Amino acid sequence: RRNPGFSFAIVVTLALGIGLTTAIYSVVNAVLLKPLAYRHPDRMVWLSTRAGGSSQEMMNSIDFATWQSESSSLAHMVAYNYVDSTLVAGADASRIRIVVASDGFWAVSGAEPLLGALPTAQEPQVLALTHRVFREQFQSDPQIVGRAVMVDGRQMTIGAVLTPDFQPHLAGQQWWLTAGERVDADAY
Repeated sequence: RRNPGFSFAIVVTLALGIGLTTAIYSVVNAVLLKPLAYRHPDRMVWLSTRAGGSSQEMMNSIDFATWQSESSSLAHMVAYNYVDSTLVAGADASRIRIVVASDGFWAVSGAEPLLGALPTAQEPQVLALTHRVFREQFQSDPQIVGRAVMVDGRQMTIGAVLTPDFQPHLAGQQWWLTAGERVDADAY
């Protein structure tokens, strides 16, 4: 009461310290302590190549096909890429992130469809929507499976809606060297 300025400074210092500690713990927990959202995270490995003199990791399709055909110790090998695309459904257009993955992605990720059936390698023009896109852009319409949409000018069909808890952790460029990053993909 006698020194309100000093009391205010102490309260602000404590608030900042507690807030920063909470934020740092949240990041450490999400990146380092929390296990990956896969069936057997302890059995997963990350494989990539690096161009000479570059710090960016990547794998081209030739390397992936070679590694996949010659691997005798890996049960599954999956490649993926993600791009931001324009989805046009009816008169509405929106930007969404689409993950394009090789065959085996559904088995490794443990995904289960809420509606429809997960696309196969033989169905490259079929999308599986996240539950968020299903809810926000299609108003949770249970008749969405089979509907045609346009993605970057190409006609595609919605084949499945994923469960609300499906959140795979896919490595992104800025995190490739340190940890997995959750990619907020809207369609697979």
